[in-house]
Formats: sequence, structure tokens, C-alpha cells
Amino acid sequence: MASYHTAFPMWQERSNEQKIELLRDLVSELSQYVLHQPTSLLLQVLEKHQCEDDEEQDSVTLIKKMLREYPNLWFQSCEVGHITGSGLILDTTNKKFLLMHHKKLLRWLQMGGHGESELDPAHIALREAVEESGLPDLRFFPDVGYPTLLDVDAHIIPAGQNRPQHYHLDFRYAFYTGSPDQVRCLHSEAKDLRWFSFAEVADLDLNPSTFRLISKANRLMGNS
Repeated sequence: MASYHTAFPMWQERSNEQKIELLRDLVSELSQYVLHQPTSLLLQVLEKHQCEDDEEQDSVTLIKKMLREYPNLWFQSCEVGHITGSGLILDTTNKKFLLMHHKKLLRWLQMGGHGESELDPAHIALREAVEESGLPDLRFFPDVGYPTLLDVDAHIIPAGQNRPQHYHLDFRYAFYTGSPDQVRCLHSEAKDLRWFSFAEVADLDLNPSTFRLISKANRLMGNS
């Protein structure tokens, strides 16, 4: 009887399509092996997360499904989407929120972006928040030493720059700073950085999920 391996053509005998498919399978298997632990931990975090509304619950449900189906969601090379991390920076003394005016999107947003080899969205969020605000003293809020997942949002990014339409699966945290006056607009995508009170935030044309994030942080600071 022929062995299992001899039932398939050797590498050099395969078509380009067969080679590509095999490479995809190999990458998927390797990703499952290497990323099993961080993916399992993230699924546990999502299971415990308390959603604010149906939109956030839909995001959590979608992300859990995609984490189980696409093990390489941690990387930008994943065509269907990838995990991102973002952080809302707080001035807890003056009860204000730092927002960035995005040059391309023309909207006020929290700091955030893609991973750079991190396998924890909280670490992505912290790095991005430091880079985009220029604030070196950021600490997780409300617990200094423990990143608390504050909000979850899955949103579609339109096709562009040789990339297909895909999802950003955003895990959102809060940070506080003791030096709010040291903010510096350093990021190339930022048109402006500005502190807002909650009353001022309510007058901005914000994405609903951004306003939801700010509302949660506002309550954490003891405001109704």
C-alpha cells in the first residue's frame, strides 16, 4: 500500500496555486502553535468583559469567532483583519480627556494603532498612547499595575493602499498622566491634540463607540 505522503506530488511537481495553498496551511498551523497561549488568554478576557450595549456585544461576539478561525489575527498580514489596541488618556485631576484629531479621518479619536510584535493589546495601547501623546508617565487606569479592558470595538476599514477591506478589532484601555501640560503632537497622523471636559466632548461629532469609551472612563473617574 502506498504511504500517505506518496499520495501527494512533491513540491517541485506542484502548481503555483498548490504551493500557495500549502504555504497558507503551514502559516496557519504555525500561528496556532505559537499564538495558542495569547489567543486563549484574550478569549478569557472577552468572556469576562461586560458590554455596555448591543453594538459592543456584537463586536465581542465577532472577535471571539475570528480569534478561533484566524490564528494570525495578531499581525497586519492577516487579510481579513487584525487586533489593534487603543487608549484614552485621562487628566484625573481636572476630569479631562485627551483626544487626537486624525488628519485623514478628520475626527477626534483616542490614541491607538497596530501591534509591533506585542501579543497583548494592552501593551499595544500603551505604546501607541506614549508615542502619539509624548507623555512618558502614562499608567493604566483605574489600576496602575493591571490593565483593565474598558471597551471593545470591531469596525471595518475600507480597501486602500493595496489592502483589501478588513476589520480592526480594537481593545480599548484607559491611562492617566500626572503631567497633562507636557502633551506633544508628535505623530504624523495627528493634526492636533487637545484636552476636553466631558461637557465639551458631548458637543463633538464623535463616533458612537468613541463616545461610549469616554462615557465609561468618565464614570470611572467618579462622574455621573
